[in-house]
Amino acid sequence: MKKYVILLCLGVCCLWGCKQEGELDSTIALDNLFAIKDVPNDPVKHRVYEIFEKYEVPVYFNDTIGKYLLKMDVSGQPVYRYEVLDPAWSWSSYSSTKFSYGYLTDADEQMKALDVVEEYLETNQRAMYPFCFFIADSIMRTTVSNNIPEIKVTKNGFSIHFRTILYAPIEDASPQEVVTQMKRSMVKDKIQQYTTDLKYFNEVSDKNWYWKSWNEELHAEIPSGLDMRRLNPDFVSKWDDEYPLTEEELEELRVLMRPYCGAFGFVMPDPQTGSQSPADQETDLECYVKVMLVTSDKDFREQWGSCPLVMQKYEILYKIIKEKLGVEL
Repeated sequence: MKKYVILLCLGVCCLWGCKQEGELDSTIALDNLFAIKDVPNDPVKHRVYEIFEKYEVPVYFNDTIGKYLLKMDVSGQPVYRYEVLDPAWSWSSYSSTKFSYGYLTDADEQMKALDVVEEYLETNQRAMYPFCFFIADSIMRTTVSNNIPEIKVTKNGFSIHFRTILYAPIEDASPQEVVTQMKRSMVKDKIQQYTTDLKYFNEVSDKNWYWKSWNEELHAEIPSGLDMRRLNPDFVSKWDDEYPLTEEELEELRVLMRPYCGAFGFVMPDPQTGSQSPADQETDLECYVKVMLVTSDKDFREQWGSCPLVMQKYEILYKIIKEKLGVEL
C-alpha cells in the first residue's frame, strides 16, 4: 500500500510540474518583441523609433533583436530564447547559406543609413515595405559546395530577402539612387515568385533573339546615328554631360528607336552595351521592371502600343505588379 501511495504522490508532483511549466510557457508574450522602444537621449535610437511609429517597419543594427524568458531550469536559473534575424529564409525555402556581419556602430554612419531607409519608406507604397531593415557595415555569406566553404563578403550593397532588406551602406551614392535600385530589385524578386505568369513572359521573345547584335545578327537595320542605349532610363553619356538633351529631344530620339527594339519584344538593349539585345530572360525582366517603374501605364501604352510583342509582355507584368503585388504604375 505504501508503494502505491508513493507512486500516487509522484504522479501528482509530475502533473503539478507540467502544469507549472505549461503556465510559464503560456505567459511568454511575443507581441512586443519586435516593437521599437524610444530612447529620447540617443539620436539614433530615437530616430529609429520615429521611423517605426510612422511606417511600422523596424530597423535594426544588430541581428539579435531581443530575448525572452523561456523557463527556469532545475537549478532555478532563467533560460532565455534569443530572437535572431535569419535571411536564409527565402520566399519558398530555407537556404543553407550562413550569414555573419560586421556591425555598423558609428552614429554618423547609422544616421546616413537611416536616410536611405526613410527615403525608401517615404517614396514606396506599403505593398513594397519589408518586414524590417537590417543595416550592417559588412555582410558575409558562407555556402558549402562539395564540402568546400565559399565565402562572399558584401560592402556597399544590399540584398532583398523574404522579410528583410539587408543593407551595407553604399559610399558615394545618394539615398535616391540606392532606393531606386532597391525598389527594382524588390519588384523583380516578387515577380519571380509567379512562375506560371513568368513562363508566359519568357515565351514571347524567341530564345534565339537574346544576346545578339541588332544589325549583324538580328538584322534590325538600325540607322548608325541612333544610340540604342538611350532607351535605358539610367543611361547618361559623356556627350550628354557636355551637351545635355532636353526631355523633349530625348523622347524624339526614343520614338525613333522603339520600333527597332520592340520588334523583338524588348524595351531596351542589354544594360552593359547598346549594340546587343538583353543577355537572357532574367536580364530582359530587369529591363522591363526598370522601364515600367518610371513610366505610367498611360505613357507606356502610348510609347509601345505599336509593338505587339512588347505589349504582350507588358500585360503579363502589369497584371502581376498592379493586381497581385498592389503596386501602382
